[in-house]
Amino acid sequence: MMNQQIERADWLAFADEFSQTNRKRPFTLEMVSATLGDEIIMKDAPFMALDFDPEGEGTLMFSAGEKDELTTHAITAPHEIWLEKNEEDIDVALAVLAQDGKVVLRFDD
Repeated sequence: MMNQQIERADWLAFADEFSQTNRKRPFTLEMVSATLGDEIIMKDAPFMALDFDPEGEGTLMFSAGEKDELTTHAITAPHEIWLEKNEEDIDVALAVLAQDGKVVLRFDD
């Protein structure tokens, strides 16, 4: 369950803080779409960064791997970001709602 919505005005600062807090944690990135079904985009990858480019409708980018082998997944025109934390206040999952569905990041550790 996603328990905290991140306000759009805070996305840039949130992306930096989320990246620093969770760098190198293993994660799975999944696309959940009513029309296309569910699809695993990245699995068991070390998290590197979440970046937000506010130009136009905005783009969120998830980066995984190591510096010499970086994989990036971009989400254009995101509408909402939801964060889930556990009882110890540790990030567990992040959901991004966009026009073409929802992308869910879940930490595997």
